[in-house]
Amino acid sequence: WYFPIASFETFDDAAKNSITTDIKKDFTAAKKAIAQLPSSSRPAVLLSYQYYNKLLKQIEHTPASLLLKKRIRVSDAQKTVLFIHSLVRKSYV
Repeated sequence: WYFPIASFETFDDAAKNSITTDIKKDFTAAKKAIAQLPSSSRPAVLLSYQYYNKLLKQIEHTPASLLLKKRIRVSDAQKTVLFIHSLVRKSYV
């Protein structure tokens, strides 16, 4: 268990919301930093950022009680779309 604000047994929607809010702050800072990366590594890091941002949105829309029982994931189709968009974006950068 990675989160000091709640244990597995006490994890609820309030704890989930606190954790996701903290992660969103980290993502905001990360997005600004991505623009400063060398162009050779920027596309891969941006793709990772977009993947984890999509996963975070799915977690935000999933009740805490379900998160404790079910694995939340980005579907293979969504991963493929993210990857194709990153390739198209790279060709225009």
